[in-house]
This record gives sequence, C-alpha cells and structure tokens, in this order.
Amino acid sequence: MTEKGYYHDVAESTGTVYWYALEQKNWPAALYAAVMAAQSMYALNMPDSMYKYISRASDISNKHRNVLTRYEYSWASGVINNTLGMYHVDEDMNFHKALRYFSNGMRITEGIAPACYYAIEGNLAMLYYLRTDSKGLVYSEDILAYGNGHGHDYYKFVGSYTSAYFHHLKGNDRKALSLIQQTTGLVDSFYDKAGVYTLHGDILHSLGQDDEAVRYLKAAFGFIDSQNVCSFTETHLNWADYLCDKGAWSEAAQTINEAIDTHFPASDNFLYRYKLYLKLSGIYHALGKDSESLKFYKQYHACYDSIFKLESEYSLNELMINYQMERHKRIIQEKETQLIQSRHKNTVYGASIIVVLIIAFTTGLLYIRKARMYRLIALSYYKTHHDTKPISTPNQSRQAPSLWETLQKLMSEDRLYRKKDISLEELASQLNTNRTYLSEAVHNGSGMNFRSYINSLRIKDATTILSSKDNEIPLKALSEDLGFNDLSTFYRSFQKIVGMPPSRFRQEILNI
Repeated sequence: MTEKGYYHDVAESTGTVYWYALEQKNWPAALYAAVMAAQSMYALNMPDSMYKYISRASDISNKHRNVLTRYEYSWASGVINNTLGMYHVDEDMNFHKALRYFSNGMRITEGIAPACYYAIEGNLAMLYYLRTDSKGLVYSEDILAYGNGHGHDYYKFVGSYTSAYFHHLKGNDRKALSLIQQTTGLVDSFYDKAGVYTLHGDILHSLGQDDEAVRYLKAAFGFIDSQNVCSFTETHLNWADYLCDKGAWSEAAQTINEAIDTHFPASDNFLYRYKLYLKLSGIYHALGKDSESLKFYKQYHACYDSIFKLESEYSLNELMINYQMERHKRIIQEKETQLIQSRHKNTVYGASIIVVLIIAFTTGLLYIRKARMYRLIALSYYKTHHDTKPISTPNQSRQAPSLWETLQKLMSEDRLYRKKDISLEELASQLNTNRTYLSEAVHNGSGMNFRSYINSLRIKDATTILSSKDNEIPLKALSEDLGFNDLSTFYRSFQKIVGMPPSRFRQEILNI
C-alpha cells in the first residue's frame, strides 16, 4: 500500500468512528477520531477537511471537557496545535504562525502528555533546521536526552539527527559526526535516508574525509523521492557544494539546474527556491557567466524577501523569548515549592521575582524596536571580534600552543586565509608539521575544524572592510578577495557566523 493509500484508509476509518462515537455520545472516542482524521487530511493535503475535523475536535474539547481526563484534553490540544504548525510550515512557510502553534502545543502538553510534548518539540527543532538556524540546538538536545532517558528510538533518532545538523552549522564537526553516527540502524524506521546520508557526507567533507564523504553524498541520490522537496533540494545542494569546492563548476551547475527543473517554478516553495537560486548565481559567476549570475541573484532576493521579512524575524525571536520566559518562571516556581518545605520561602521568592523582572526588563529593552535587532547583533559582533586583547586558550595541549601561536601570527601577517582553496596540508608544510598536529592545534585553539576556522578569519576580515565608510567594494568582489569560491558560500558563511547577511551588516554598522 502507498503512503497516500494508507492515509486514505485512516481518514475513512476514523471518520466512521467519529460519527459512530457522536451517536453514542462517547466524547473521548469522538475526540480521538476527529484528531486522527484531521492529521490524515493534513497528510492528504486536504486543508478544508483538515480544518473541519480540527473544528469538530475543538468543539468536543470545549463543550465536554468535564468528561475528558486531563491527559485526553492535553493530548488532543497538543496534536491539533502540532498539525496546524506543520501545515503552516509546509503550505506557506509561515514560520511565525507555525511557532505560535508549536509553542502553544508544548505549553499545553508539558508534564501531562510527554510523548506528545517531545514530538512537537521535534517539529520545532525541524523548523529551525529549515531556517538554517543553530538556535534550534537547545530543542534537539532536549529531545535526545528524553529519547536516551526513556529508551525511545524515535526521539533518539530525531534528537541525534537534528543535533548533528546544528553542531555542523556551528562548526563543531567532530561532535556532529559522533551524533550522525548514532542514527545508524534507526534511519530506516524513522526518516528518509537521503537527508541523513547527505548530512553525513557534508560533515565528513568538512572534516576533510572526502573519500567517505563522496560515498555518502552519492548514496543519498539513490534514496531521494522527487516528491520530497526538502530532501531532494538538500541532496542536490550539498553535492553541488562539494563539486564547487573541487572546482567542478559546470557539473555543479548541472546538479542545481536539475533540482530547479524538477520542482520549480511549478512549486511555490520559496524556502528551497531561494537556496537553489543563490547557489546557481554563485556558480555562474565562477564560470564567468555574469548575466546568468545576475538573473538568478535577483530571483534569490525576490524569494528571500518573501520569506524573511524583518517583521517575521522579530516576531519569531520575540515568541521564543516569551516561551523561554514562561518555562523559566515554571522552573523557578517548582524550586520555590521545594524551598517552602525547607522554610526559606520568603527570601527565595523575593530573589526569584527580582531575577524574572530583570530578565523581562532586559528582554523588553532588546526587542522594543524591530529595527534595533540587527543593529545590536552587528555591534555585538564587531566589539567582540575586533577587540585588541589577545585571546587566551587555556585548554591547549603542550604541542598545540606554540604551533597555534605560529599559525595565528602567519594568518595575521600574511593573511593566508585569503588564498582560494587553502588546504590543511599546504599550511602544515609551511609550518614544518603534519596534517594531524595542525588539525589538533586548530581545534584546541579555536574550537573549530580547519574549514570553519579559515572562514571565521575571512568573515572577521569582511566585517572590518564593511565597517569602513570609505570602502564601497561590491560584495562579489569582496567575496573573491577573501578567498571564497563563490558569492553564495560567502553569504552563507557570513549569515552563519554573524547572524545576518553582509549587506545588512554594512547598513547597520555604518548607522551606529
């Protein structure tokens, strides 16, 4: 039976159960059937029917709550919010709405329906995955801890997979590799192999293990489903990234065009379109096809602006802050209860209230104006990374300090990070050492792998240049000067490290 056929059967059977339960006035059974029917309608892409059953489930919850257990009410409300959240992610990429539903579902189910709570948190982590936002790590690690603590393979898988991705985004590729390896034996049961294999290959490539990386990246193509826009796009993008790093620009262009021709412009999914357009723009620039590069760069910006408006960015951050504040308050309240039993109520209560008020006041100041968000990020980054004081690295090994200091001096004086395709082997040779020692020195000194370290130096250099009022260098030229192979890689690295696009950083830092 196909997946669609399965959901047709579920929808039909749960619909029958719903009407029978209504006749018998069995409200818990009717509620369960309505919720499951709504989920099936979502899976079948039948939004009108989905909303109809959600409305029926909500009516039962509100009118007959007195006959429902606390768990039944919490579970049903959680599943409804989760379904609506997933719908808005899939249907219109409205992360703002999705987050409202996910956070509300987690609030309702926390401590009552744990399996439902962590399932929703898993979708929240995936929302941050789709946004290429490493702040989702706090949720993925929470899921992984729950899965390990309860021996639940599904949550182990989701937690390991998403945590690996977020650590990869942050440049912690050794940790990411350890986590993605934990999905072995679980992937067949819970997720399409294409996404997992692609991530595994990309992590290995970042670590310089290209033979293994190619094996995973190529294997991913054997598992992709053309109907799954997410895994299809990511598989093609990561393979193209690898090809670009190797200088195989024409093959990379062919790979991206294949993905575009398969899904776009027939699909209105801007989230994946903008990634493909940006990558193809950079590839065509590298090939000297500037008119094609400009065409796809304009298409990228049109898609980007459709998704990531400043209002949405502000709202998303504001909502998550509010959610974390509420969770923090609950934790404080639980601790207060324990301390009351120890006869320390008044002191602790007063201190807790002060802490909460301070946090609330600080949060209000940070987000009182939408336009200040990026400005604060820009200023914070600039002050942090342009401090003249030397950075101490107390955890260095006996071998690492002298080698690390020599490397830092070399990078500072000769700016070797600006050289395209600079390799670990090349630098090791200049420093009269080997690849292993140098890799260890970089990791101990910076906490990053080699590629992330080089990119961090390039981006720091970029922020210095972009902060100068007298320098109006085009971003394409800047990306080339810094040693990036293409503009899209520069944009991606800048966004990842600084937290905003380079054009936005230039605008905000010059207005400070």
